[in-house]
Amino acid sequence: MSSNLDSKLRYELPKEMKWKIGTVEIPNRFVLAPMAGVTDLAFRRLCKEQGAGLLCMEMISAKAISYKNKNTRALMEIDPVEHPISMQLFGSEPELMTEVAKEIEEEPFDILDINMGCPVPKVVNNGEGSALLKNPDLIVKIVKSISSAIQKPLTVKVRIGFENEPVDIVEIAKRVEDAGAAAIAVHGRTRQQYYSGIADWETIARVKEAVSIPVIGNGDVDSPKKAEKLFRQIRPLEQKLLARFQQEQDAFVRIDWYGNVLYPHEICSANLRLLGGAVRNLKEQRLSSALRKLYQVDNNAYAFNFDEEVYRHFTDYVFHQPKDRLKWGYGRLPEHENLYGTVKQLLQKEKQLEMLTGSGMKEMDYREEITSLEHACSKLVVSLMNIVQQMERSVTEIFEL
Repeated sequence: MSSNLDSKLRYELPKEMKWKIGTVEIPNRFVLAPMAGVTDLAFRRLCKEQGAGLLCMEMISAKAISYKNKNTRALMEIDPVEHPISMQLFGSEPELMTEVAKEIEEEPFDILDINMGCPVPKVVNNGEGSALLKNPDLIVKIVKSISSAIQKPLTVKVRIGFENEPVDIVEIAKRVEDAGAAAIAVHGRTRQQYYSGIADWETIARVKEAVSIPVIGNGDVDSPKKAEKLFRQIRPLEQKLLARFQQEQDAFVRIDWYGNVLYPHEICSANLRLLGGAVRNLKEQRLSSALRKLYQVDNNAYAFNFDEEVYRHFTDYVFHQPKDRLKWGYGRLPEHENLYGTVKQLLQKEKQLEMLTGSGMKEMDYREEITSLEHACSKLVVSLMNIVQQMERSVTEIFEL
């Protein structure tokens, strides 16, 4: 890629180009592909100077590392200016690859990648590279074993198929994500194609739609013009995915009065448990325990310390904040249970009990407060049922989208 790539693209690129693989931040979306015999140290330095966001090294044999091969060690040399950089291993034995991954983790690479796409016969005939596509269970075993053994992000590089084999690359991508991969790179060709024909970016797009981890598209991006065309193609997909993400947030994310981010039903259920517990406490004449629970319901802590005018002011202030101030949090605070009157009545009875200490009076009449709290519980049960139904509808809508 050229250092002047951004200026050569007539298409307006997204202003925010940064992205992450695991915890590794990458400054832009241009990734140097791992190419055996090409992406050596000198070549990577040049590509870094020309603006590559992520560099990938030549693939390295896990077995060769385990055999302490000196030539292989030379391939692992990294210049401090190269970061972020990905080191690529190839192999087919989960246990050996995991041990090697742990052994080399102290090396100065940022991301470890597993090659599952190399089409070269001497690699494929050993059951490595793209041959792994024929055995999804082995792929999962390798990814799960290595990702659970190291701290650095683990990624995989695949092709979209293997000749005469029923390879479902979308399903493999989903299983790889579940196994612990932090990203997946997809070369839009089958093993049989090697580097001929045209890369299938539609299949790459289907992979992207199926997983939530970053997907790196690979194949035929060899000029600014082609990069521009791909950015134009993926923009609608990005917008579609962002719309789905926004819909999920709107449906499933709420903020309680203490700033905790929760599912809608969690807030309602917590209030229901607190109110139900307060009712039981009052029936047992345990006023202090009941008050402690009511203190935690929404914003009713204000009722313990302020008069009704201040209580209403704080409530209205929060609910009527302008959208440009609350930003992401706008509309995510659920309606609150107004327990001001009930709390004040109970606090008054608490004072009466204190004054009557020593008089032999041990019980108070809480029937009015119990009725009020039970009514609030009934309302919450209805609200909880409505929330669950709405979440079910939202799930259906999201899957349809």
